[in-house]
Amino acid sequence: MGNIETGRVEEKPGAYVNTSANTERDVNNLIKATLTLTRSDLHASEETLLVKEGDGIREYRFTESSFERRSPTTVAPKVFEPEPELLSSVEPTTRVSKAEATSPNAGPQPLAPVPATAELEVEALSLLHQAGADLGEQVTVTRTAEGQLRIQGLVESDKRKTELVSALASLKRNPAVRVEIQTVAEAVAATARKTQSAPTRVSVETVETANNVFPAYADLRARFSDEEARAFAIRMVNRSHNAMRHAWALKRLLNQFSVEDLHGLNAEARDKWLSLIRAHATAFEQETRSLRQELQPVFFPSLSTSEVPSMGEISDDASLARAVERLFETGNANDRAISSAFAISTQGGGSVAVRSSEFFQSLASAEFLAQKIAGVK
Repeated sequence: MGNIETGRVEEKPGAYVNTSANTERDVNNLIKATLTLTRSDLHASEETLLVKEGDGIREYRFTESSFERRSPTTVAPKVFEPEPELLSSVEPTTRVSKAEATSPNAGPQPLAPVPATAELEVEALSLLHQAGADLGEQVTVTRTAEGQLRIQGLVESDKRKTELVSALASLKRNPAVRVEIQTVAEAVAATARKTQSAPTRVSVETVETANNVFPAYADLRARFSDEEARAFAIRMVNRSHNAMRHAWALKRLLNQFSVEDLHGLNAEARDKWLSLIRAHATAFEQETRSLRQELQPVFFPSLSTSEVPSMGEISDDASLARAVERLFETGNANDRAISSAFAISTQGGGSVAVRSSEFFQSLASAEFLAQKIAGVK
């Protein structure tokens, strides 16, 4: 960007927005760049570039639509086991091992870590669900190299930290579980102590859009007042995002366990796991149905859900996994269409996919597929 002194940082509740202007216009024709980083872990989530092209200026925006960190528990445990030919019922004796065995200074060896069972993992996920910590909050449940269950969380306030610690109280004394919940302030302070960096000077820069209307504004104004149209748009975006939070939760629940883990669950743990699946599928279905019912009179009044093809049966874990993956992909595509139609953008107007019958079909398909998943047993 040339002179780094042109950089500015804007602090937002959950992110840092870093903006830099290029004073050397002959370098790659880049005029301005904005990079958005999450406050908690400095993960890049959005980037905007203003580039001079010919006699005009073009804006390029890159936005992360999804992010997933795969858990080691999604891989079959047998992958990590040594090959049979490397194992033997009789261990070879060496001079070193004899010396260790007879050494008078050899003290008691530390106890090996207690590995967690899949049933315990289901219990942890169930407790987090009851606390509402499985809908996009930065809370993860993973396995350590020793097989212990590690529950990590980064939350906004001391109050929320207390809520999660209380929700997980029944697991706190279990030697197979490690609970690590901290606030953003605690994480920032810990990082500052490690780096011992000087405080950063913060400047705030306002970025204005070319206009304050969204692509589907004209469609809504044909039926509503300006205030009603804007409220409608905000409601649609919120409903769509809420549905996707449940779709993400569903996907994580399927990816959390290997096929072997699921087959080995006892009846109680499996019922608890399936109840989590049903709860998120039901919530997704309700949000998507509300979306369809509000959008239909405006954009596709003549279409009917009877035209949507029927869904296949969900008969086992494999077909359930395929159904959840299909639901996630369909819901994600619908969410992008909703956002592009009802969110104000610096890019101005554009095509409105929600006007099409294909979008209606996709919305109804997601609704019915979620209904199928919600009825799984």
